[in-house]
Amino acid sequence: MKRITNRKFRLKYFLRVTKKDGSIKRYFKLIKSKIVSTIQELSAIECVKYFIKVEYKNGVYNSGEYETKKDLLFALDQFTEKNTLDYAEKY
Repeated sequence: MKRITNRKFRLKYFLRVTKKDGSIKRYFKLIKSKIVSTIQELSAIECVKYFIKVEYKNGVYNSGEYETKKDLLFALDQFTEKNTLDYAEKY
């Protein structure tokens, strides 16, 4: 499928991490590599749940809640693959 425009999407990444003690930490990034490095810096021992939301444009987004970093990173890759971006652009 061919993209309508050559302009890249300005994606927004929201990450919410729930720790064992019940505290919640929130992150907001505009660059995928920055959110990935933030995820990898988090201690898996302290974290219970991860919630991620990737917003393509107003009202069009993918989100999910995960228990492991591996699942979270897999979902992030799926949310930002080319076919998903093409679909979101047409939506």
